Amino acid sequence: MIVAGIAHLGKAVAYYMDPRNFLTDSGVFQFQNVNEYVEGVCSLEGIQSKVKGTFLQDYASSIDNACKNQDVNPYYIISRVLQEQGASGTTIGKGMDGGDGRTYYNPFNIGASGNGYSQIYANALATAKSYGWDSMQKALEGGITFCKKNWLENYQNTLYQNKFDIDTRSGGGLYTHQYMQNLMAAYSEASTLRSMYANTGKIESNFTFIIPMYENINATISQIPVNNQETSPIDVQVTAPSGLWLREGASTDSNKIRLLSCGETILSVQRGINSNWHKVIAKDGQIGYMSGDYLQQINDQTNCTYTARVKTNDGDGCKVRVGPSTSLDMITAIADGVEVTVINEGTYNNINGYDWSRIRLSTGQQGFMPARFLAR
Repeated sequence: MIVAGIAHLGKAVAYYMDPRNFLTDSGVFQFQNVNEYVEGVCSLEGIQSKVKGTFLQDYASSIDNACKNQDVNPYYIISRVLQEQGASGTTIGKGMDGGDGRTYYNPFNIGASGNGYSQIYANALATAKSYGWDSMQKALEGGITFCKKNWLENYQNTLYQNKFDIDTRSGGGLYTHQYMQNLMAAYSEASTLRSMYANTGKIESNFTFIIPMYENINATISQIPVNNQETSPIDVQVTAPSGLWLREGASTDSNKIRLLSCGETILSVQRGINSNWHKVIAKDGQIGYMSGDYLQQINDQTNCTYTARVKTNDGDGCKVRVGPSTSLDMITAIADGVEVTVINEGTYNNINGYDWSRIRLSTGQQGFMPARFLAR
């Protein structure tokens, strides 16, 4: 499979998108075609062993039958549900009171989005009601159908392609139709998938792998950022139901600054600190750290798109920073007269004496600079 080349990507994204990094005994399973129930490889016994001790343990037969009927890999389905719900499951997955005398289930978290847990819960319940998922069996069958229609039969039939939409036939723009936000999801789920085959003695079976090859890719294999750290601006949303503390340091032992509620957004400027902590900046300019375990990347928060030229008082050009603060790292400097695309303005004002604009350079890289040094 040959697709357009990788260009202008963050180091971490480039690493996880470069297939050459994952042609290993475990990593290769992110390229397995999961749009099939492979008889003799997948089995009810294998499903039972995987769901044992989880909230799905009473539904092994339902999963097996639904996956056979839909011709979908059941181990892929189990991995997806457990990633969404965890082994113990949440109220959304295990049963929501519909207020109509029925209990509704949404184990795939389909439609479970919004600002704050109450809205997320309400949307998940509304989705389950609209599909009539008033039993776990109906919800599992419906979720499998949803995955089959929208992903597996839409040219995204591997874990890799679930995460990285690299086929224009899937609809929309490239890289936009992603099942999950987690950058490492395909890599981590591949390990889970392989373990299922190994644990059932089927690791030596015949598998179909769909491995993309990129045109014009660099001869040098993309490397993972040093210390797994990545510096670039991305918008993230708090997912912890009870909220998440902004702290002075990258540790739960650090002093608390303030609590952000579930669904609130904040700008992450560096990730991978002390394992999985983010350095973030709030809209008022407060800089701190938050645990990445409870942050989910969301779409870039943009509110405009126009071209502007750099224009400074002394003609020396301007620094571009990773976030809207002179206390944050400079990522580059651009000369007077250079054109950039402004994609957000008015969100970060009066920080270090400046109102800040979020810009995109010709390379595709994003950053921030004072709005006063941009002329339309």
